[in-house]
Amino acid sequence: MSKAIEEMNWWKNFYNNNKENFTNIREKDWFNRSKNLPGLKDEIGVGLDYGCGLLSMLEFSGLKFDAIDPLIDGYREILALPDNYQKDTNKKYDWILCCNVLDHTDKPEELIADIKNKLKPGGRLYLEINFDDSLGNCHYEIYNKEKVDSLIDLEMIFETTERIEQDKQTAYYAKYKS
Repeated sequence: MSKAIEEMNWWKNFYNNNKENFTNIREKDWFNRSKNLPGLKDEIGVGLDYGCGLLSMLEFSGLKFDAIDPLIDGYREILALPDNYQKDTNKKYDWILCCNVLDHTDKPEELIADIKNKLKPGGRLYLEINFDDSLGNCHYEIYNKEKVDSLIDLEMIFETTERIEQDKQTAYYAKYKS
Protein backbone atom coordinates (compact mmCIF):
# COMPACT_ATOMS: atom_id res chain seq x y z
CA MET A 1 0.00 0.00 0.00
CA SER A 2 1.35 3.45 -0.88
CA LYS A 3 2.29 5.92 1.85
CA ALA A 4 -0.36 8.36 0.52
CA ILE A 5 -3.07 5.71 0.93
CA GLU A 6 -1.71 4.92 4.40
CA GLU A 7 -1.91 8.62 5.28
CA MET A 8 -5.46 8.95 3.92
CA ASN A 9 -6.55 5.84 5.81
CA TRP A 10 -4.97 7.18 9.01
CA TRP A 11 -6.97 10.42 8.74
CA LYS A 12 -10.21 8.55 7.85
CA ASN A 13 -9.82 6.25 10.83
CA PHE A 14 -8.83 9.08 13.16
CA TYR A 15 -11.82 11.15 12.06
CA ASN A 16 -14.28 8.25 12.23
CA ASN A 17 -13.08 7.30 15.72
CA ASN A 18 -13.24 10.90 16.95
CA LYS A 19 -16.15 12.50 15.05
CA GLU A 20 -17.72 14.02 18.15
CA ASN A 21 -14.44 15.53 19.38
CA PHE A 22 -12.52 16.03 16.13
CA THR A 23 -12.63 19.83 16.09
CA ASN A 24 -11.80 19.93 19.81
CA ILE A 25 -8.76 17.73 19.15
CA ARG A 26 -7.58 20.02 16.34
CA GLU A 27 -8.14 23.06 18.57
CA LYS A 28 -6.00 21.41 21.26
CA ASP A 29 -3.36 20.71 18.57
CA TRP A 30 -3.32 24.47 17.84
CA PHE A 31 -2.92 25.30 21.52
CA ASN A 32 -0.03 22.84 21.95
CA ARG A 33 1.79 23.85 18.75
CA SER A 34 1.38 27.58 19.34
CA LYS A 35 2.86 27.38 22.83
CA ASN A 36 5.91 25.53 21.45
CA LEU A 37 6.41 27.89 18.50
CA PRO A 38 6.88 31.38 19.95
CA GLY A 39 5.48 34.17 17.80
CA LEU A 40 3.16 32.00 15.73
CA LYS A 41 -0.07 33.10 17.41
CA ASP A 42 0.94 36.76 16.92
CA GLU A 43 1.79 36.52 13.21
CA ILE A 44 0.54 39.20 10.84
CA GLY A 45 -0.08 39.01 7.13
CA VAL A 46 -1.16 35.81 5.41
CA GLY A 47 0.31 32.44 6.27
CA LEU A 48 0.26 28.97 4.79
CA ASP A 49 -0.37 25.66 6.52
CA TYR A 50 1.90 23.47 4.39
CA GLY A 51 0.59 19.89 4.68
CA CYS A 52 -2.52 20.78 6.66
CA GLY A 53 -3.99 17.29 7.01
CA LEU A 54 -7.74 16.79 7.30
CA LEU A 55 -8.37 20.11 9.05
CA SER A 56 -5.81 22.83 9.65
CA MET A 57 -5.28 23.62 13.30
CA LEU A 58 -4.97 27.24 12.15
CA GLU A 59 -8.77 27.26 11.93
CA PHE A 60 -8.65 27.99 15.67
CA SER A 61 -5.94 30.64 15.53
CA GLY A 62 -7.73 33.74 14.29
CA LEU A 63 -4.88 34.15 11.76
CA LYS A 64 -5.28 34.67 8.00
CA PHE A 65 -4.06 31.59 6.17
CA ASP A 66 -4.29 29.26 3.20
CA ALA A 67 -3.83 25.50 3.54
CA ILE A 68 -2.32 23.02 1.12
CA ASP A 69 -2.02 19.26 1.09
CA PRO A 70 -1.58 16.86 -1.84
CA LEU A 71 -4.38 14.71 -0.38
CA ILE A 72 -6.91 17.56 -0.18
CA ASP A 73 -9.35 15.97 -2.65
CA GLY A 74 -9.60 12.89 -0.45
CA TYR A 75 -10.01 15.05 2.65
CA ARG A 76 -12.94 16.82 1.00
CA GLU A 77 -14.69 13.43 0.77
CA ILE A 78 -14.46 13.16 4.57
CA LEU A 79 -15.08 16.75 5.66
CA ALA A 80 -16.36 19.96 4.04
CA LEU A 81 -13.41 22.34 3.75
CA PRO A 82 -13.29 26.05 2.91
CA ASP A 83 -12.01 27.35 -0.43
CA ASN A 84 -8.64 28.35 1.05
CA TYR A 85 -7.73 24.61 1.15
CA GLN A 86 -6.00 23.52 -2.07
CA LYS A 87 -3.57 20.89 -3.39
CA ASP A 88 -0.96 23.59 -3.98
CA THR A 89 -0.54 27.32 -4.47
CA ASN A 90 1.82 29.65 -6.29
CA LYS A 91 1.34 32.52 -3.83
CA LYS A 92 4.01 34.02 -1.59
CA TYR A 93 3.45 34.07 2.18
CA ASP A 94 4.57 36.09 5.18
CA TRP A 95 4.91 32.89 7.22
CA ILE A 96 4.49 29.14 6.79
CA LEU A 97 3.54 26.46 9.30
CA CYS A 98 4.81 22.97 8.47
CA CYS A 99 3.82 20.44 11.14
CA ASN A 100 4.64 16.76 10.91
CA VAL A 101 5.10 16.88 7.13
CA LEU A 102 8.83 16.61 6.39
CA ASP A 103 9.00 12.94 7.37
CA HIS A 104 5.90 12.19 5.28
CA THR A 105 7.60 12.87 1.94
CA ASP A 106 10.08 10.89 -0.09
CA LYS A 107 11.48 14.16 -1.50
CA PRO A 108 12.31 16.34 1.51
CA GLU A 109 14.78 18.49 -0.45
CA GLU A 110 12.03 19.40 -2.94
CA LEU A 111 9.59 20.12 -0.10
CA ILE A 112 12.01 22.52 1.60
CA ALA A 113 12.82 24.20 -1.74
CA ASP A 114 9.09 24.68 -2.34
CA ILE A 115 8.59 26.15 1.14
CA LYS A 116 11.48 28.58 0.59
CA ASN A 117 9.99 29.55 -2.79
CA LYS A 118 6.62 30.27 -1.15
CA LEU A 119 8.12 32.45 1.62
CA LYS A 120 8.38 36.18 1.07
CA PRO A 121 11.82 37.72 1.82
CA GLY A 122 12.10 37.90 5.61
CA GLY A 123 9.26 35.37 5.96
CA ARG A 124 9.15 32.91 8.84
CA LEU A 125 8.97 29.13 8.74
CA TYR A 126 7.51 27.36 11.77
CA LEU A 127 8.51 23.71 11.71
CA GLU A 128 7.43 20.77 13.83
CA ILE A 129 8.66 17.27 13.18
CA ASN A 130 8.63 14.14 15.28
CA PHE A 131 11.87 12.35 15.95
CA ASP A 132 10.25 8.93 16.29
CA ASP A 133 11.91 5.95 17.96
CA SER A 134 10.70 3.71 15.11
CA LEU A 135 9.40 4.16 11.58
CA GLY A 136 5.61 4.43 11.22
CA ASN A 137 3.60 3.33 8.17
CA CYS A 138 3.17 6.86 6.79
CA HIS A 139 6.80 7.89 7.30
CA TYR A 140 9.66 7.64 4.83
CA GLU A 141 12.51 7.84 7.29
CA ILE A 142 13.32 8.64 10.88
CA TYR A 143 14.54 12.19 11.39
CA ASN A 144 16.86 13.76 13.92
CA LYS A 145 18.23 17.27 14.40
CA GLU A 146 21.24 16.64 12.16
CA LYS A 147 19.00 15.54 9.28
CA VAL A 148 16.78 18.61 9.68
CA ASP A 149 19.81 20.92 9.86
CA SER A 150 21.20 19.39 6.67
CA LEU A 151 17.93 20.16 4.81
CA ILE A 152 17.07 23.64 6.05
CA ASP A 153 19.55 26.39 5.31
CA LEU A 154 17.51 29.27 6.71
CA GLU A 155 18.43 31.45 9.67
CA MET A 156 17.30 29.70 12.85
CA ILE A 157 15.52 31.93 15.34
CA PHE A 158 14.32 29.35 17.87
CA GLU A 159 14.36 25.61 18.55
CA THR A 160 13.24 23.29 21.31
CA THR A 161 12.25 19.68 21.85
CA GLU A 162 9.63 17.95 23.94
CA ARG A 163 9.74 14.23 24.73
CA ILE A 164 6.40 12.41 24.43
CA GLU A 165 6.95 9.05 26.10
CA GLN A 166 3.50 7.57 25.38
CA ASP A 167 4.12 8.08 21.63
CA LYS A 168 7.81 7.08 21.79
CA GLN A 169 8.88 10.26 20.05
CA THR A 170 10.44 13.63 20.57
CA ALA A 171 8.67 16.62 19.07
CA TYR A 172 11.13 19.10 17.57
CA TYR A 173 9.98 22.70 17.11
CA ALA A 174 11.92 25.38 15.25
CA LYS A 175 11.38 28.84 13.80
CA TYR A 176 13.43 30.07 10.86
CA LYS A 177 13.70 33.29 8.87
CA SER A 178 14.24 33.48 5.12
